[in-house]
Amino acid sequence: MGTTPATTEPEDRQAEHRQAEHREAQYRAGDACAAELLCDRHPADAIAFRVVEADLTTRDLTFGELTERSQRVAAMLADLGVGRGDAVGVLMSKSAELPAVLLGIWRLGAVHVPLFTAFAKPAIDMRLDGSGARVVVADADQAPKLAQEDPRLPAERRVVQVGGEPPAAPGWYRFEDLVATASPEPVEPVRVGGDGTLILLFTSGTTGTPKGVPVPVRALASMERYLLDALDVRPEDVFWNAADPGWAYGLYYAILGPLALGRSSILLHAGFSPALTWRVLDRFGSRTSPRRRRSTARCGANRRSRPPRCGFAARRRRVNR
Repeated sequence: MGTTPATTEPEDRQAEHRQAEHREAQYRAGDACAAELLCDRHPADAIAFRVVEADLTTRDLTFGELTERSQRVAAMLADLGVGRGDAVGVLMSKSAELPAVLLGIWRLGAVHVPLFTAFAKPAIDMRLDGSGARVVVADADQAPKLAQEDPRLPAERRVVQVGGEPPAAPGWYRFEDLVATASPEPVEPVRVGGDGTLILLFTSGTTGTPKGVPVPVRALASMERYLLDALDVRPEDVFWNAADPGWAYGLYYAILGPLALGRSSILLHAGFSPALTWRVLDRFGSRTSPRRRRSTARCGANRRSRPPRCGFAARRRRVNR
């Protein structure tokens, strides 16, 4: 009398890990291209991100949409003079525009400089000056932090404002207007290679002046393996990393890791609150059984009035019994 195997999951996981090992060579290759590795190689109709608003309405972004939108962003940035190796600051929340902006930067072979939205103006200026960034993409509610003290002086850098009213300051532009007039022709993605810089991430400055740390394209392999090995994220999971992409954990494992794997990730376009967190988990996480949910958490709060740097990664799993 034959028996039915309990599960084929171990074989599936072994195959997935073999594929990950094969991709490690692609991340190290001399012709590695971040836009291709993170977006263009994935099925166009696969969902890359589910953007959740504070009222729990959602918008799904496919890899095909991200390819098209990021090409327009790349054309826009190129018109502003951005090219290979140039630093571009990004002061944005987890909106539908954020992934397209990041991929547009990397499509040009430029370098992303993350800026935490809870930073005050001095912390932002230090990172922009230290990176040499001359273009910054910022949400409308963050853009005032980029204003010059003396508006009569020539603009130090160009500011692309996402949303809001059209800015009047010299050297300031509205993102939506620039994207609408950008060339629709596909932008040839730049191949910076595995050692090319993807991100210039500044340390927090807890023990001294913050220092810029270049993160190469080949580091994508470790971000992918973290999701596979540490969090055990699988194709059927619903994955949400709530950390802020202005810091390493949120950027690496809410944006880059899922893009590298070609897996869907939730982006919550709202400020943190315990009540909203539970509402998101209830709507998109554990709702029916049998299934199990596992989460990893890390949270640290400044003793002053600054918002806490807090994040967790959670994923839902269906369990067969």
